[in-house]
Amino acid sequence: TSPGVYQIPQDRLNTNSLAILNAVAPLPNNPSGGFLNYLNLNPQINNQRDDEIKIDHNITERLRLMGEYLDERQTAASPNLPALGSGNPFPTQHETDYTRNQLAQLRLTWTVTPTMTNTTSIAMNNNVLDLLISGTVLTSQVPDFKENLPYSGFGSDRLPYIQFSGGWANIGSPTSRPLNHASDLEDTFSDDWSWLRGNHYIQSGINIVLGTKRQTAYAFSNGEWGFNGQFTGDPIADYLL
Repeated sequence: TSPGVYQIPQDRLNTNSLAILNAVAPLPNNPSGGFLNYLNLNPQINNQRDDEIKIDHNITERLRLMGEYLDERQTAASPNLPALGSGNPFPTQHETDYTRNQLAQLRLTWTVTPTMTNTTSIAMNNNVLDLLISGTVLTSQVPDFKENLPYSGFGSDRLPYIQFSGGWANIGSPTSRPLNHASDLEDTFSDDWSWLRGNHYIQSGINIVLGTKRQTAYAFSNGEWGFNGQFTGDPIADYLL
């Protein structure tokens, strides 16, 4: 349109690229910000509740039993999709993380003699995490997107993950979302013995931890594209072509 200024002819714009861009990237609302011309004014909201109970019981003068349980529930609602990893500010896609933590322990302390004690403990630590995305995250939510993606299986109904160089926000659906019921469980058994003998303090014990991990493996089942401006000098122009 003038020396060094170019415009893509309308008939050369890729309709699928336009469909996704129009669906997930709102028009600028902060023109005075220059390159950073969009601000997401929605808040991030975190809610957390902790419940704990602990009971100590002296069975005899030498036997003491302790039981405790902690339950923690947390919801972290983001106004955007931080999982895209590029500071994506758009409220058309957002993430809500649900965390459920449980801790439990039973501990028996035996005072064998005034100088000798033994403590036996069994414990559990369970962490369950859901990382859920909502908004415009599926291809079915963009009717004008007609690309026949050559993928199938779990998560292939998501919008493709599209990355741009040059500081532009990535768009689409991240590879690692949604993540449903990712859990880490540790079961622990321990026994600790101690003996005060004259000037010597003798200790021994054992600690056994059994860990269990369950999580959906990440896969690019929705496809991944990257644009760096190698054809036009501008990554967005490459994408639109």
